[in-house]
Amino acid sequence: MNQQNAIATHEPTSLSNARPSWDFDELWRAANAFAGSRMVPQHFQNQPQDCFVVVQLALELGIAPLTALQNIFMISGRPGFSAKLAIALANRSGAFAGPIRYKIDKGDGKPESLAVTAYAPTHDGDVVEVTVSMQMARLEGWTKNNKYKTIPEQMLRLRSAKWLIDLNCPEILLGLDVHDGDTMSQRNNITRVDRSDDQPETNNLSLQQAIEQQNNNAVEAVVITEE
Repeated sequence: MNQQNAIATHEPTSLSNARPSWDFDELWRAANAFAGSRMVPQHFQNQPQDCFVVVQLALELGIAPLTALQNIFMISGRPGFSAKLAIALANRSGAFAGPIRYKIDKGDGKPESLAVTAYAPTHDGDVVEVTVSMQMARLEGWTKNNKYKTIPEQMLRLRSAKWLIDLNCPEILLGLDVHDGDTMSQRNNITRVDRSDDQPETNNLSLQQAIEQQNNNAVEAVVITEE
């Protein structure tokens, strides 16, 4: 292994540096190939135009097109992200100083008193958090989804984490890699220096590893859409 490859292996690069460059014809050929595959969700099958947009978005996000197609869906002309993809992108990006974690408040033990707080440390030493409760879920009409009855804690985990990302680092889902004047690689370097040896190297995970890490903490992969 030469020195250049060694540096590339151990020093994360910004998403912009990692993006491949495809021209229109290459994007269109890829979109048609995906549209004809049974490996993509049904709503993308035989829809090359939609696949084209998602493949283009995948390149902006710095992820594999198939990963995007399997975790992104269309809502009224806008892309929606599965919660597990949003969490994986945020944990990989270095936007936070550590991975997203959760606090569970079971209140008096009754199902309706359950609340979940998603939180993450910031690079300035603060902690940001978002709390979502079953009371909020009922008021917002989310409980029409039966999974709020069968796996309420998991649904609240995913919902609170997605909101935490939307509020504190929306650039993660917009394909942007600059935050407060710093590149992703600069933030990742800062995070790695500040991290103790016994903490997981979240920012060095591949996207697939990050998604699998989220799945290990999940009862079931659930798609969270913006209401």
